[in-house]
Amino acid sequence: LRGALAELVALRPDLPFTGVRGAGMVAAVDLRGPGGQPFGAARRTGYRVYREAVARGVLLRNVGDTMYLFPPLNVARADVVEMFRVLEASVEAVVR
Repeated sequence: LRGALAELVALRPDLPFTGVRGAGMVAAVDLRGPGGQPFGAARRTGYRVYREAVARGVLLRNVGDTMYLFPPLNVARADVVEMFRVLEASVEAVVR
C-alpha cells in the first residue's frame, strides 16, 4: 500500500502531499500547503477532503490534515487504485 501511494505522489508532485508513510495495510499522507507549510486549522482541509472522499464513495480517516487509508487485508489491487484516485480527486477538489 505504501509503495503504491508513493507512486501516486511521484506521479502528481503538484498535489500537496508530504510525509507519505505506512505500516502494513495502513498508509498516512500529510496535506501541506505551498512550500510545505501546514494549512491553517480554520480551513479544516483534512476534514473537507474526508467529506469529499465519502461523497465519492471512499471512507478515509483524517486526523487534522493527515489522511489515513486503511483498506481491508483482502482488498483487490483495483480497489486500492480506486482509493488513490478518490484521494487525489478529493484533494484536488478541496485545495484547488
